[in-house]
Amino acid sequence: MREFAHLFLWRADVSTGRRIVTRPRDKGFTLLEILLAIALSALLLVTVYSTYFSIARSIDATLGTQELLETGRIVLEMIKRDIRGISGLRFPFVSTQDEINGKLVASVVFVTSTPSSTNPFRWNKVGYTLIQDRQGQWVFIKKAAKNPDDDLDRRAASRPRQT
Repeated sequence: MREFAHLFLWRADVSTGRRIVTRPRDKGFTLLEILLAIALSALLLVTVYSTYFSIARSIDATLGTQELLETGRIVLEMIKRDIRGISGLRFPFVSTQDEINGKLVASVVFVTSTPSSTNPFRWNKVGYTLIQDRQGQWVFIKKAAKNPDDDLDRRAASRPRQT
């Protein structure tokens, strides 16, 4: 009898206070329990899914911003190096602001002693231009010439275009 003891449950009858032997119900889940479990699982999966993709979008936006900041740091370092090499006594520092086709163009041209990869030992003429393109985006352009007497715009115009 002891081996079958797990098949019966003892329960107290509230009205009489006596113990009643009952058999456990069949083991299994009702349809309502299964539907409730599926609904809760689906809700949990939707929450996890939306959280995951929200975090992924945030990471992509952060990486884009980080890349932009790194590019800005590189450009500022390049400008800083060129400005430190300015010789205002020997060569003029020229700053202009023009309007071309209704777009504002600001330029700075100076001669620097900062060595470049094409001319490591002599003076270089450097020009920086800030211009707005057709889409309204600001574009920063650096022009350089090995000879301080060269005109940066003429040099750029005479160079053949690569396609």
